[in-house]
Amino acid sequence: KHLQTICLSIFIFFCSACNYKFPAHEVFISSEQMGKQYSMIYLDSAGRSFQNYADNIVKQFQQTFSYAYDPSAINRFNNCDSFIILNDTEKEIFEAVLLAIKEDSTIINPPSDSETISSLFMKMQLKNDTLFKYDPSFKFDISSMADNYLLQQLAALLGNYRIENYKITVNNAMRVKGKNFKGDSWEEE
Repeated sequence: KHLQTICLSIFIFFCSACNYKFPAHEVFISSEQMGKQYSMIYLDSAGRSFQNYADNIVKQFQQTFSYAYDPSAINRFNNCDSFIILNDTEKEIFEAVLLAIKEDSTIINPPSDSETISSLFMKMQLKNDTLFKYDPSFKFDISSMADNYLLQQLAALLGNYRIENYKITVNNAMRVKGKNFKGDSWEEE
C-alpha cells in the first residue's frame, strides 16, 4: 500500500511538471429563479457544479430588481418620494449595478449615451445604505440591462474558478468564451 502511494505521488508530480491537463467534463446547469431563466454549459476538469452559487446570484438579483416581486428594492424605490434604506444584499447589488452602468454604458441594451447616464446619476444617489431619489417622479428601469448584468455576474462566478470555456444564457441573452467540448466555438453548436 505504501508503494502505491509513492507511485501515485510520482505520477502526480510528473503530470504537474509536464503541465498535463486532465480531461474536462462538460457540466450543464439550468434553473429558474423568481421568473428569470438561465442555463450554463461549461468545461471543468473537476466536473464541479456551481448550481447553488448561480441560483443564489440570480435569486438575490431578482429579490432586488424584480418588478414582479412587490417588496423588491426597485419597487420600493420607484414608489417612494425621496429615499429608501437598503439591506446589505440590496446595497451590494445596487452598488454593482450602478458601477457597471458607470463603467460600461453598453451593459444597458440598447446602449445609452453619456448624457442619459449622467442624468440618471443626477436623479438618484446611493450613500451608505440609503438610496436617494432627487426627482419624485423618476422611475429607475433596469429591465433592458438585467439579463446582460446577470450574464456578467455568472461569467465572473466561472472566472473565479478559472473556468475558461463556457456558454451562459439568461432568458434570450447569451455570453460565450472559449470552445465547447468538441473543441468548436460555441456558436457552431
